[in-house]
Amino acid sequence: CQFCHPRGQQTIEGVPGAPGLSMGRAAVVVGSGSIMDIPDRPVTKVGAEERRLHAAIRAVRDEASEIRAAFAGQLGEAELGLFDAYAMLLDSPELVDTATAEIWGGNWAAGSVARAVEKLARQFDAIPDAYLRERAADIRALGGRIISHLLDKTDTTAIGGGPTIVVGQCLSVLDIGKVKQGDLVGIVTAEGSA
Repeated sequence: CQFCHPRGQQTIEGVPGAPGLSMGRAAVVVGSGSIMDIPDRPVTKVGAEERRLHAAIRAVRDEASEIRAAFAGQLGEAELGLFDAYAMLLDSPELVDTATAEIWGGNWAAGSVARAVEKLARQFDAIPDAYLRERAADIRALGGRIISHLLDKTDTTAIGGGPTIVVGQCLSVLDIGKVKQGDLVGIVTAEGSA
């Protein structure tokens, strides 16, 4: 695939996830860094932090639901199932209960989510099956969205305005879902599974 680069054209070779050829404008999604960059911070109003946690989880669930609905006519049930998997992860006791326990232990919500997400993701990192091991990236991406809501750093700007190829190091379904309906023609990612 070729895309515009500040210094001209750059060619990237990879493994195709589907047959065919896509042409469009590249929209580069830049990650916000590792969730492990989120520091621990002491908090005394643990009830308020727990409410913030649940509000952020609700916001991400609503975001995923809206994106799923927008793509319902374009994607098959298997692809739409990714959004359902995100919803299940958002309700996962391994995520929610661990983050809540961290908050009640005195850590702020963002740090608590980072610790809970990393603990769950490391369990997936240890799975021998490559496809399941890749789900660790999905868990980290989902945690990043929750943290973005906690820090009020969400970007809801739609991507597109014509045929669009989304490019990024590690893309989540929520990143891909930011493309305007009907504009997505391809995805280029360095991490993940085809």
